[in-house]
Amino acid sequence: MHITASVFINDNEPGLHRDYDKWLAYGQAKSANALFALQLDKLGESRGVRAFAVHPGGIATPLQRHLTMEEQRAMGWYDEDGNVHEAFKSTEEGASTSVWCAVSPLLEGKGGVYCEDCEVAVAADPEKPRAGGYYPHIRDENLAGKLSMFPDFGNLDLLIPMFIMPLAVQWWSTWYPGAEPGGGGFIAQRMLAAKDEN
Repeated sequence: MHITASVFINDNEPGLHRDYDKWLAYGQAKSANALFALQLDKLGESRGVRAFAVHPGGIATPLQRHLTMEEQRAMGWYDEDGNVHEAFKSTEEGASTSVWCAVSPLLEGKGGVYCEDCEVAVAADPEKPRAGGYYPHIRDENLAGKLSMFPDFGNLDLLIPMFIMPLAVQWWSTWYPGAEPGGGGFIAQRMLAAKDEN
């Protein structure tokens, strides 16, 4: 699905606004994932760390729970009787390319590549957009280098959600003298104990 969109680097600029489009956002996330793998491989190669972008293929999973059946039928994923399209993979088949990337000797020295169907993908044919392969924007090393691996610490708008909120939650869960004996830490312990009892 990276074919649907490249990545907009300046989305966090003040005053920049775009209406939300779920398919555009999904395509951007897929593109960013592939670009992240490209940049991570470049940074990690000298230390023996290799990264790969993986396209698992179409899989009927709970990810689709946020779509109506009408949308899924319109996309061709299901027929009128509710049967999944024959091109969809099982969960195991979808995981196979990730496993292949982790263990295949065929990828020795080939980090940063885009893989699908247990092989390194070739460039996509623009005339057949759903036939597989990768599009040039996910192989753009300049664009990959612009994606930050770390948040912009100069942006004070990120300070509260990135640092203060997690610290506040940690403080509450450990020290807050709530209504329960032992405060929030006791509540967190009971939640974990209940999880272990099931």
